[in-house]
Amino acid sequence: MRYTSLDGLRGVAALSVLLSHYCNQTGLLGGMFGHGGGQLGVMLFFSLSGFLMGKLYMHRPINLMGAASFFRARVARVFPLYIAVVLVSFGAYALFGEASPFFPVTADILPHHLVFWYGVEILWTIPVEVQFYLLFPVIWWLFHRMGVSTLWALGLVAAAIMLLHYPNRPMLFGHFHFFAIGIALGSIKDTTKDDGMNGIFVAAALGYLLSFPGVLAAAGLALDEILVGPVFRTPWMSMAHLVVIATLLWAAVKAPWADLVLGHRSMVFVGNVSYSLYLLHIPVLHYVEQIALVQAYPLVFFPLFLAISLGVAWASFRFLETPARKWIGGKRRPSGTDAAPAA
Repeated sequence: MRYTSLDGLRGVAALSVLLSHYCNQTGLLGGMFGHGGGQLGVMLFFSLSGFLMGKLYMHRPINLMGAASFFRARVARVFPLYIAVVLVSFGAYALFGEASPFFPVTADILPHHLVFWYGVEILWTIPVEVQFYLLFPVIWWLFHRMGVSTLWALGLVAAAIMLLHYPNRPMLFGHFHFFAIGIALGSIKDTTKDDGMNGIFVAAALGYLLSFPGVLAAAGLALDEILVGPVFRTPWMSMAHLVVIATLLWAAVKAPWADLVLGHRSMVFVGNVSYSLYLLHIPVLHYVEQIALVQAYPLVFFPLFLAISLGVAWASFRFLETPARKWIGGKRRPSGTDAAPAA
């Protein structure tokens, strides 16, 4: 089954990151959607990844051939563009230093990027995704050994991470609970549409909008303190954010209105190119913000930034991502259920 609404939700995740970075650099709308707002998009990416892994694999028998197929598909989806961006960033930084439009990948941290241990700036999310891929076959195996008990165990691990805090390495630890909630939702077999979910979809979309730290600050609210108390100070350790992301994800699957909004072809297009859009919008922003009038009229120039970013992302998707995925993983066309949304 193809979930076009999840393609669109992946597009929302990527656009959240773009909007956040643009606000930070230009002060658009007083930076309302910046100040860490892009983390919400990454939360969506991680939860979507967990959901699709749960939906695609958890109810399949696990064996060596299945695990090999899983890893080949993940490598084909994530590695080519990421490795290309890391190497280009390394070369550009060696040539131009701080003036490089790419990421500050220096010689001493290049190996850490190439082995997916950690990454600088937005590159940190890809090692987290790959570390999750390495762990997932264990969860898959446990599910076939223990059944639903595995999902309860995932919940306990996620709760422990949030309550007891987490080590900084591997980076997956501090973000695993978003993958875990995605796996749990993806393991539910009944995904038939339900008109009763339309209202929940609207509420979840509004909750997502209100979850941007800048929006909360502008409204004079502190959502985490209202819902769960002051102990959870960051979005990654916030039960409120986890609930909002999980509800939006499930509503996107079940609500007919989600198909109309998120399943629109424009949103599906953004979702399809979201990986390239995520990794390549930074150099576009670097050049756009050099335009003198951008700081004075950020709202006027945002469509230009978005259009160029989408054009670059489409070219990358068409001429790098797709050929590499076919060469490594076979010629099967990615769909809303088998194109894992790498962060």
